[in-house]
Amino acid sequence: MSQAPLARLERSGRGPCVVMLHGLALSKEVMLPLFHAPILCDLQLIALDLPGHGHSQALELGVPHTSQRMAESVIGLLISMGLCQIELVVHSVASGLVPYLLSERSVEVRSVTLLEGNLTDEDTEWSQTIANLDHMALTSYVRRFRRIGSVLMRQQLRREVTELELAAYSSGFQLVEQRALHELATSAQVEIAARTVERALAAFVGPKRYVRGEDGRTWGRTQSVVSQLSIPIEFIPGAGHYAMIDEPIATARAIARCIQV
Repeated sequence: MSQAPLARLERSGRGPCVVMLHGLALSKEVMLPLFHAPILCDLQLIALDLPGHGHSQALELGVPHTSQRMAESVIGLLISMGLCQIELVVHSVASGLVPYLLSERSVEVRSVTLLEGNLTDEDTEWSQTIANLDHMALTSYVRRFRRIGSVLMRQQLRREVTELELAAYSSGFQLVEQRALHELATSAQVEIAARTVERALAAFVGPKRYVRGEDGRTWGRTQSVVSQLSIPIEFIPGAGHYAMIDEPIATARAIARCIQV
């Protein structure tokens, strides 16, 4: 396995272990509101920074930041922590890690909650834009969104947050490694085209749930795929793409229903 040390937020608990994975160019901080949800108070919660994101180191040169390689780093950390069973929560592009986490024998994934998980090309317009940039254009693009990351985050949130909270939630934009950003965005396109996530979810017999903000982007193909997979869909009123920030209590309840606690 090609692994990178991963930064994490962790809270101990007597119940099942919930592992939360953020989306492209984000960080573990976007999951922090869920740590304060009363319904999850008895559970062990772990939110990770993926390799090259947040405060986690990038993979070594020559090792691409594909969904598979990132999943290997996650698995390595979980094994080192002595965890053999987890409840998985993934946001957006992190759904690409699901097939590789489900196929790992050392760590059993007991349930999967997708927070607006990417399943079709209508979910990956932003990552497609990044994947198609050459090095010079990518460098310019990254510089720009580092400058305006907090503005972009505020525009997508549906509730008011403090400046301190906004800085934390948008910190991923400032911290993401350019190489990791481009390689994960490219990997996301490959996963969607190959329908690897879709097939993995179809084969998974454990509890599954798709959670999305009611005030999020218009969707069609993804909703059709989710319905075909017989995955329950839960809409969060008053939330957009970041339901875990906009409405953490309602989002936590949806997660708890999937975990069946």
